[in-house]
Amino acid sequence: MSRTGRIEFHVTEAPNLKKIMDHQPYTPVDSVKHQSMDFDMKRKPIFRSFSTDIVVVDSQTYEIAHFRTEPFHDIDEYSEYVQIKKKQGTVLRTKDDWASSFPDKAEEINAPESIDDNWR
Repeated sequence: MSRTGRIEFHVTEAPNLKKIMDHQPYTPVDSVKHQSMDFDMKRKPIFRSFSTDIVVVDSQTYEIAHFRTEPFHDIDEYSEYVQIKKKQGTVLRTKDDWASSFPDKAEEINAPESIDDNWR
């Protein structure tokens, strides 16, 4: 396992309904899937709640930013955030990644942690 790229996992999948309706044999198939663990921007980050953890995986040290989220106000706000994230082109993993992508929010992102531990 690593902290970069997608996570690979193995799964046994049943045949889909179309194959069953076509009277094909019910034969489960083993396959390999890949899952991204990157933030998908389906909810709005609460920038003032940013904090970081330092994790070590296979002797590599990574800074991982985490934060609370809330619903977007409307579709226009959602679209604006998604476009900013797409423009970045890389995974937004650290506080610096987020602050450089959202410069108008950098002050909130880099403020001392003032969140309550009850949300974690």
